[in-house]
Amino acid sequence: MLFQINNDIVIFFKDSKIILDLYKSHKQLAINKKFFKVLLYFSSPKDIEKLNTNELEDESINLVSVTKEFINKGVLVPVNFAKDDYSIDTFNKSIQYFYWANKEDKDENYQSTYNEFWELNKKRYLQPSIYKNYASSKTINLPFPTEFSSDLLKSITNRQSIRYTLHNNDISLQTLSNLLYYSNGEASYAFDMGMGEAIFKYIPTPGGRASSELYLVNFEVNSIPYGIFHYSVKSNSLELIKKGNFRKIMFNIAGNQEQVKTTSLMLISTSRIDRIAWKYQDAAGYRAIYLEAGALMQNLYLLASALELGIGVIGTFKDKEIDSYLNLDPDKEIVTALYTVGKRKNLTRFDRPTLEEYRKANDQNG
Repeated sequence: MLFQINNDIVIFFKDSKIILDLYKSHKQLAINKKFFKVLLYFSSPKDIEKLNTNELEDESINLVSVTKEFINKGVLVPVNFAKDDYSIDTFNKSIQYFYWANKEDKDENYQSTYNEFWELNKKRYLQPSIYKNYASSKTINLPFPTEFSSDLLKSITNRQSIRYTLHNNDISLQTLSNLLYYSNGEASYAFDMGMGEAIFKYIPTPGGRASSELYLVNFEVNSIPYGIFHYSVKSNSLELIKKGNFRKIMFNIAGNQEQVKTTSLMLISTSRIDRIAWKYQDAAGYRAIYLEAGALMQNLYLLASALELGIGVIGTFKDKEIDSYLNLDPDKEIVTALYTVGKRKNLTRFDRPTLEEYRKANDQNG
């Protein structure tokens, strides 16, 4: 009998353990890391009467007993179709929805046929990677993010563009880790048997495509070298792309905006449009890019507020020049925004009164 990984399962890491979240049955299981090999083994349907222990390359794992335990816990489930009966109905509802969403005529329901099943199955193997990594000469592993206390409402009311920040070189690696991880980091991972890998971030990422990437340009922070880095979502690390001080170049790219002269560093957000276009072939793809970019901007602003950093977004810049410095292929990845980041300086466009101050002023004027 054929078994495969349960479609309704989310896999994530917590406290150095692998957690299997069977969200429909409201159960979570913590497993030893070495048993993750068994899950990978069942990433394609396997006949449990013909298990091949040699494929695991780990003699310490009793594949038969682990498989039985996973079946008992609902981690592995029977494949719900026979070998000669392939149809789109064998995919879960999210895949059927995806297929419908890509119909030119949205009034047309999916057709559960052999040909359409294999069309979707073939598409799965053309999926662009959901992770981007550089073969960098230098990689800086960031500290594990800390769950710092923060008043959400205070962060929201204090959220604003702070265009001028103090020259400051003592922003810690821990602060950078918290800012990057909680804005665009990986919260959990899922393997969808219909469409392949998906990751879930601290921002809503349409279709699990995780299109947003972050780059960091360091001008004066001592904890890392000066240069241009890519933030690796997979390993929570900074990958060096180019070494040097690029302040004058970024000042020019950003249209000579004064805030670039004093900022300690810049963040650059991009969208991997190839990941989106792989799944959504119509206007939904455009919406997905900007929904995710907007959510990332709000996360960065709220985190900067909580971490007592000043942040200011720049939406107009020289695209072709910045593409060349980040080694971007514009057919696959586009820049969505630039951000200046530094220690807060009490110089903003306006001061926001508290609600209490606002009411008092209203009462006095009334």
